[in-house]
Amino acid sequence: INFTIYHVNTDKGKARALNTAIYESIGIYVINIDSDGLLEKNAVKNMVLRFENDLSIAAMTGAILPKEELVQKVKGFGHRLLAKNEYYEYAQAFLSGRTIEASRDQLFTMSGAFSAFRREVLMETFLYDIDTIGEDTDMTFQIRTRLGKKVVICADAIFYVEPISGFSELYTQRQRWQRGELEVTENYMKQTASLKRFFKNFLVRRMMIDHTFTFPRMIWTFATVVLIAFGYSSLILLLSYLLIYALYVVVAVVNFVSVSILLQP
Repeated sequence: INFTIYHVNTDKGKARALNTAIYESIGIYVINIDSDGLLEKNAVKNMVLRFENDLSIAAMTGAILPKEELVQKVKGFGHRLLAKNEYYEYAQAFLSGRTIEASRDQLFTMSGAFSAFRREVLMETFLYDIDTIGEDTDMTFQIRTRLGKKVVICADAIFYVEPISGFSELYTQRQRWQRGELEVTENYMKQTASLKRFFKNFLVRRMMIDHTFTFPRMIWTFATVVLIAFGYSSLILLLSYLLIYALYVVVAVVNFVSVSILLQP
């Protein structure tokens, strides 16, 4: 196998570097991977086989997982707990969440850390958007929504990443994800954003759930003091919180069991 390696020297951001690399590419498939992870030995082969066996697939995302051995080596109870939660969250998001989304042709975003494309499809897009930090989500919508082509997940193509370093990285990471989601969604909801489309347009539904239905939880938290001032029993409020927490625990247990089954070899 012959490899040609180019070093793209750019200070203009990831999107510009990817676009440069796409123009330089000459193969049938283009695969993006981040530099801070490790591919499972059969990951690329599994992706190519999926492309070859289904000519309708235009692009796909791989499955991103923290390396389990590294998670077990994390020191400190709090940090290890955070790393283990991240591990199961990634497993749930990729092995079940994106699989369900893809089966409904509603995959929201391909992972910027590991994704693959037919080059001919990439050349039909506007390439990666340099004006958003959610360039991977924008590319997903370009291919699936604007071009009307098939985007899926290849769950047996795994890219291992290091466990999260701490709460500071967690905050920065989630802030970036939410900002990118909002930026990209604004471009694709200008003609479709209305309550009547809640059950028809998955993007409207996704944004309502992610950025609207979570708001009452915050209001409820701050309203507790007000409710006590209005004479509501603190015992009743406490029991209400315990019931809500118990329901969250049930959902978490179901997710944990489901992901554990999916992770079985």
